[in-house]
Amino acid sequence: MIEALRRFVLAVLAHRGAVPDDDVRAFLSAGYQPRHALDVVLGIGAYTISTFANRLIAAPVDAPLAAYAWEPAA
Repeated sequence: MIEALRRFVLAVLAHRGAVPDDDVRAFLSAGYQPRHALDVVLGIGAYTISTFANRLIAAPVDAPLAAYAWEPAA
């Protein structure tokens, strides 16, 4: 069931929300409901908005996570 979720998330990202019917059917066949597909879109949207906002205001990384911060190549 988790693998179906992973594949569906990747399909939503790859197709920018216009997920092919076969991918939707596979997701639903794994036991998920249509509302779960909307949960996936909501999660992606919330992550995207928070990432854009944090970058816009140059929000600092929380101290406990600083060791994992990404740094661009020199």
